[in-house]
Parts: sequence; C-alpha cells; structure tokens
Amino acid sequence: PAASLDTATLGSVYHELPDRQAYCAEIHRALKPGGRVIICDWRPLRPDEDREAGPPNDHRVAVAQAARELAAAGFVDPQIDETLPAMWILTAFRKKPEKS
Repeated sequence: PAASLDTATLGSVYHELPDRQAYCAEIHRALKPGGRVIICDWRPLRPDEDREAGPPNDHRVAVAQAARELAAAGFVDPQIDETLPAMWILTAFRKKPEKS
C-alpha cells in the first residue's frame, strides 16, 4: 500500500531491474514521508580491473546514475558510501511534507 514502508532495501539487484525508473517511482510511492531507500550494488569496473565477482561490467550501474534515477522519482538527500571495494551504497529519502 502507499506510504506503508519505513525502509526499502535492495541488495545487488538494482542493475537487474528492467525499468529502474518505474521501480524507483514505485518504491517512492510505497514509502512513508521521511522513509528511506537503501541500495547496495556493484560499481562499474575500471578499465584496468578484472572481474572477480558480480555481474558483467555492461550490467553494472554507476552510483551517480542511480542517484539521478532516484532524484527523478522524487527522492532527496542522497548519501553515497563507496568504501566497499567492489560495491556502492546509496541511501535516499522520501521528502517529508512542508510544515505550514
């Protein structure tokens, strides 16, 4: 149901979504105002890097692209963590209503 979730998490699946923009919009709809989405996925490989695990490089999504897709769906305050060696973590929030 709409506005029913506090948090949505996606682990190593964002790169597999056939319509990421529609999926982001659906997560936004399902989150309560102030709710958050947390995505952890494989970062694209650098040209000098060999793939040891994870999907092929042409399936991977850069964290900046994911952040743009979340913003287009209405998410705000993106927080990016790139401390993992092969993955990124992106957290963003459904905006709370303005107080009047």
